[in-house]
Amino acid sequence: MSAKLSPMQIYAVLPKKNCGECGVPTCLAFAFKVSTGEIKIEICPYITEETKTKMAALVAPPVKLITIGVGENAVKIGGEEVVHRHEKKFNNETALAIEISDLMNAEQITKRLEQANSIKVVRMGQTLNLNLVAVRGASANVQKFAETVKFVKEKTTFPLILCSFDPNVIEAGLNVVGTDRPLIYAADENNWGKMAELAKRYNCPLTVYSPHNLEKMFSLIQQINAAGVSDLVLDVGLDSIMDAINDLTILRRLAVKKRFKSAGHPTIAFPALSVGKPFDVESGYWEAAVGSILLLKYASILVLRGAEIWEILSLLTLRQNIFTDPQKPVRVEPGLIAFGQPDENSPILMTTNFALTYYTVAGDIESAKTNCYLLVVDTEGLSVITSIAGEKLTAEKVADALKKFEAEKKVKHRQLVIPGTAAKISGKIEDSTGWKVLVGPKDSGEIGAFVKDKWEQKQAS
Repeated sequence: MSAKLSPMQIYAVLPKKNCGECGVPTCLAFAFKVSTGEIKIEICPYITEETKTKMAALVAPPVKLITIGVGENAVKIGGEEVVHRHEKKFNNETALAIEISDLMNAEQITKRLEQANSIKVVRMGQTLNLNLVAVRGASANVQKFAETVKFVKEKTTFPLILCSFDPNVIEAGLNVVGTDRPLIYAADENNWGKMAELAKRYNCPLTVYSPHNLEKMFSLIQQINAAGVSDLVLDVGLDSIMDAINDLTILRRLAVKKRFKSAGHPTIAFPALSVGKPFDVESGYWEAAVGSILLLKYASILVLRGAEIWEILSLLTLRQNIFTDPQKPVRVEPGLIAFGQPDENSPILMTTNFALTYYTVAGDIESAKTNCYLLVVDTEGLSVITSIAGEKLTAEKVADALKKFEAEKKVKHRQLVIPGTAAKISGKIEDSTGWKVLVGPKDSGEIGAFVKDKWEQKQAS
């Protein structure tokens, strides 16, 4: 976690006005919230800039926060405070980048960027997408690289990673997009001086590359820091998946557990380097598998060679799951939701406000083109089975929801369809609500058939 300053240490530097302008009633309460990381000390309007800077440094996360790009499309990586997700949460999700080579022609680049731009998957109410484009200077030609970077910049709004070990090639790309704060890839033991000078001149983050040699990497980091560049991203190489995982884990543990500053930087990895042959469909499966492992083991950026949705989707959904707060169930607002064009004879179905449950049920209702109402009961973000076991889904809560959302004004019948997994409380719901309860399917994919066979036919008769 962040440096463990006590609330009283933080309170000592506060103005003690108890003004409440920060949203917290007293300065002491504010100090407690800062000490737990709940809020940032910078939001106090009365402490000096010097104090803000000093305190921000003291409570800064052990893994440095880095911004790539500018404006609303900027990508933040790092800023992590824990080794294990269950300890608190991971803060800034792994950024996924698509690789483009300057050996590709305009048609190939356009197709690839169109693929990248079009990847938008809505899951659990969130839109999942890619974050970055990496332009690789495979040609080693300064002019060709600059032209490719310019072409890419005109075709996409993604922030860029400029990839080459030749400072002249990188400089050519920076002449085109240097004001957009791209990530420079990469400085090694041979070129670090010139790369650091470019990073400083253009105010861009810089990647430090040292394959499977952390001691050499730490030495490079110290030299680059001394040259005036502190926004760094680390690449430990990928000749061996096991070695890469080991090095990434060591970096995170050194940063968080030992507060070792040189290890406290976000990381980047190239899963396709583990393929070891020309890239094809089979390689895409392998890249996704390796990318999943690296995403789980602390890679802050993954640069992908494959751009097909079947490959990207697995990483997008895994990333979403890993970067949610494990201590706070993902939930939606309770309510009575209309699907299609329901009328007074349409069924009212019931579910919980656990986001995954809700969006699965909603998706199946929409796919079946079912006209109905869906009563979403507040179960504090728990699924049907879990909420029943934990007594968060009770007959009383269902009765309260029906009343609160005025279900009786929507339909002339008094019948409620509950999930099959809630059958054990059907009698209690009838007793508490006065409504007749129909036990629906356990699988929401069967809702369409259930409504057609059990509801519509019954209404018709």
